[in-house]
Amino acid sequence: MYGLLGWVKRIFALLALGSLLYFGWHEREMLGKVLVSASPEILAEAVGSWMLMHLLSPLFVTIVFRGSGLDLGYRQVLRIHLENLPARYIPGGIWHTVGRVLAFRALGIDAQRISLFVLLENVVSAAVAFLLGGSVLFYFHGPDGWGRLAVMSAIVSGLIVLLLPVLLHFWLSGRNIRMSPGHYIVSILVVCLLWCVCSTAFVMFVSSFAGLLLETSLLETAAAYLFSWGVGFLAVFAPQGIGVFEVTAGELLSGALSLGGVAFLLAGFRAVVFTADLLAWLLGRLLLQEKSVR
Repeated sequence: MYGLLGWVKRIFALLALGSLLYFGWHEREMLGKVLVSASPEILAEAVGSWMLMHLLSPLFVTIVFRGSGLDLGYRQVLRIHLENLPARYIPGGIWHTVGRVLAFRALGIDAQRISLFVLLENVVSAAVAFLLGGSVLFYFHGPDGWGRLAVMSAIVSGLIVLLLPVLLHFWLSGRNIRMSPGHYIVSILVVCLLWCVCSTAFVMFVSSFAGLLLETSLLETAAAYLFSWGVGFLAVFAPQGIGVFEVTAGELLSGALSLGGVAFLLAGFRAVVFTADLLAWLLGRLLLQEKSVR
């Protein structure tokens, strides 16, 4: 089954990339004008914002482990997080998580606590993205079209966030660990902060192109990013949501370009993310060598 899904992902990725390139070529004249209007300073700020996310992300991990009764230092989690950043670019979209899991196992952390961390990281990230993004989109779009879908996703995600501690209680019953309610609440707040930083990076990226002439506000643009990321996350057939994220966000953002042109331009945000990941990894190699945390 996984082999079939792997082939579906490969085929979809090729189709998505081909379609984005076609859209870009078709809109090349208008895209050229938009790209010329780009602000290098704002693009650099977008890279910096995404790098800040890497400093905040280990907080979630340390809080989850502490909530389950294990005190793991922030510096050590940060080093593991940064060391495994290159794995994000291995086809499959799961290898950054796999790399961190192996590192935590090497530290002697039991499989139950690691499973709890992986479950919460994925479920809470998606639920909070839909909750925040869907709520704001509903405010701007109302109960019709995208607004209806957005509010439905926000309601379902809100229920997941509220009911997840109950489900965890039953899942962890009979095991040697539990999840502290206080730490769970703090982990939700940390994820909210992380998504604010990530959406800020996206808003900066979009705002750097003055020629795009967006008709959406900064807050709505941030909500479009969160909602589109969630849709891409749920599209298991699309590696890292490629194509799905860009088209969904393109539908939600209106400006000087057609849907295809906007989707092609938004694919460039992945270059911002790659640059930030590379710089964060290099800084981690330089400043957080393993010998310095022992």
